[in-house]
Amino acid sequence: MRLFSEHPRSLGESYWQHFLKAVKFSYKMLLASAACFIHAWFPFLFETAATDLAKQIVDCNEERKRAKPKD
Repeated sequence: MRLFSEHPRSLGESYWQHFLKAVKFSYKMLLASAACFIHAWFPFLFETAATDLAKQIVDCNEERKRAKPKD
């Protein structure tokens, strides 16, 4: 069971908190992928959507690192 809890614990999260965060990131990446695909065909649509979603994910991860408990 340590395999399932070691990484989340290193971020100060429970397994389920980490699970929900990862699912949320996955959803945002799917949206970004769809925006990129549509943008490839219609360059005037979703000009910054994928970048904006990627920045949200990076910002959230940086915040999690800052809030990470000290060992």
